[in-house]
Amino acid sequence: MSKKLPDDYFRDLPGRIQSRIEAIDDNMAENAPLLASISKSGMYRVPEFYFTELAGRLSHQAQRTRNLKIYFRRVMVAASVLLIAGYFYTQNQSYPREQKMLAESEILDYYINHADELDAELLSIINEPQAGNSSLFENFEEEELEDYLNTVIDDLSLQDILSSEEL
Repeated sequence: MSKKLPDDYFRDLPGRIQSRIEAIDDNMAENAPLLASISKSGMYRVPEFYFTELAGRLSHQAQRTRNLKIYFRRVMVAASVLLIAGYFYTQNQSYPREQKMLAESEILDYYINHADELDAELLSIINEPQAGNSSLFENFEEEELEDYLNTVIDDLSLQDILSSEEL
């Protein structure tokens, strides 16, 4: 068995729903006096010119947000560049080592070129008795002194030794 809707069902439906709502509103004063006392219009107020000014405020805030993003990107790029440059600067900074090597080579050159003067000065200092000591090398064993001299001689090249003898 099939049920068939009346021909005017959908045409009359809005009117029937509206009449039921009105019937509830009529009985509301009796059934819910507190609810009936609430005003049905003007519950929420929109400030004057809210919607006309809204587009301008939104576009202004969007522009400000874009400007802040650009600013922070630039700051981040600058900070990154500084960090990378600082890293490479500290990694490639070898001038203290070069300065030390330069100083050692200058000392060696000076010693080779002025060997006679230095030998005489050193011998006079070594041979002078110190207060309470007869020699600077008194506290060293003979093997330690020989090892030291061998090390110094090994560090000198043959050319350095020959050029010091020519003087």
